[in-house]
Amino acid sequence: MRDESERARWARLIEREPRHRLLYSAGAPADVAIECAGVAGEYGGGAGTADDGGLVIVWPGSAPVDVFSRMVEELGERARAVGMASIELDDRCAAIELFHAALRRARAGATRRGEGGFSPVVAIDDALREGWITTVFQPIVRSCDGRVIGYEALVRGREGELRSAPDVLNAALAADRMADLSARIRRCALEGIDRAEARDLLFLNLHPLDLFDPGFVEGDAVRGAMARMSRRVVLEVSERTAIESLDEVRSVVGELRALGFRVAVDDLGSGYAGLTSLVALEPEFIKLDMSLVRPVVRSARTRSLLSAIIGFARGVGTQVIAEGVETEEEARALVDLGCDHLQGYWIARPGVGCVAPGVLEFRRC
Repeated sequence: MRDESERARWARLIEREPRHRLLYSAGAPADVAIECAGVAGEYGGGAGTADDGGLVIVWPGSAPVDVFSRMVEELGERARAVGMASIELDDRCAAIELFHAALRRARAGATRRGEGGFSPVVAIDDALREGWITTVFQPIVRSCDGRVIGYEALVRGREGELRSAPDVLNAALAADRMADLSARIRRCALEGIDRAEARDLLFLNLHPLDLFDPGFVEGDAVRGAMARMSRRVVLEVSERTAIESLDEVRSVVGELRALGFRVAVDDLGSGYAGLTSLVALEPEFIKLDMSLVRPVVRSARTRSLLSAIIGFARGVGTQVIAEGVETEEEARALVDLGCDHLQGYWIARPGVGCVAPGVLEFRRC
């Protein structure tokens, strides 16, 4: 990894998309390593060798998760150790620094598993049994006056092992425990929002496996505890999921809306196809991805694009939420563009309870 050309290669790869998964493997048989490297290249990712000789794979966020999960599972069975970490582009850090930070996390997680190899089944079983997969809540505020309208429930593991949301989700997918994980997340989220103000909404991410499960709408997941709070629950559907299976998603969304749930199209602008999902799904909310929010202060083109999206949303009665707001300058620019609601670290970091942030003085109706 010390070779400058190798560093540049990793940096270029990571800069192509806002999100990636990094997979580290120690002691993988040569044939398995070659096969995995080939699969990564086929889906726009990359593979290389770490300083300690371990296999490193960078998997694009837009590439199929199920293919990545099968690769993790195979390496888990054949290698001595496997670790995973997520990479999210951040203007404050160079891409190669994000790569090395993710590699350190993945390698540290793999090291703790010793010579027995990485087992997603063991990891997620332990997490679900011991209850250390939880949800935290990040407030969403109205841009005109700073009043909280609701909270997004975000999954968290524990420090050092399955720490981030992508790490938890990847392990659950590889171990075929996504349904159990989703049930745990919903239970924690409903318990949390039940202690918030009665008017506050709960924004809850729907994984594609939930959305496409034939029993999801008819089962306890929707018609149980969630049904009693349906008027307060906004179900977030990713832009990518909506676009790739539009007819099926539209049908499920119609059933959910008939039960009282509202819908948000999440991650708008995260690198997938256009605005088809906004027209087809008629969501009550759209959430702008942070990749659109981050350049809003310095880029006139970005402001023009956001102005068009916000204008379209206003015309069809959809409210716009900007995610990932990290500075006052970003917040001011978004308010000036007419964005309805704001969410991000500048407002408040995710917390264990539904706690409203302090008054944001620049707000104005």
